[in-house]
Amino acid sequence: MKLSLAIICFLLALTLVGHAQEQSNAEQPQIRDYKFDEWGDISFNDEKARLDFIAEQLQRESGKIMYMEIYAGKRACIGEAQARAVRAKNYLVNQKKINAGRIKWRDGGYRDAVTIMVWLVPPDWPILNDTKVFTYLKPVDVQFDRRCKIKYRGKL
Repeated sequence: MKLSLAIICFLLALTLVGHAQEQSNAEQPQIRDYKFDEWGDISFNDEKARLDFIAEQLQRESGKIMYMEIYAGKRACIGEAQARAVRAKNYLVNQKKINAGRIKWRDGGYRDAVTIMVWLVPPDWPILNDTKVFTYLKPVDVQFDRRCKIKYRGKL
């Protein structure tokens, strides 16, 4: 009888510990909780509308930064991701007066289609190492276009 009672108490304790750990993990925000927007190869006027909305949110949440990850497509320009990031950052800084230090970006590589993903995160959020969630194309699988409409212009 004592052994049965001890086993039941042990199992109950394990259940409570497991439940507490699940709650603890659930309370920690994940990168997906901060994802704000995503778009593909759209016109710059359409992109500016999205950037305007992001700027409004950054002005409301002064403690957050914008983190952007850009993927060039299967047909791409050399330096396309960098050019898109610089264009977006320059627009936010020069037109919307967002502090340049609140805008972070990374070239994600290549996907089947151009993809820009935006997260609004606390400045100390350790996201920069684990946000690449898509299958990549290798540069040898990408067709580079010599007549690019998107070119790197400006400063980082």
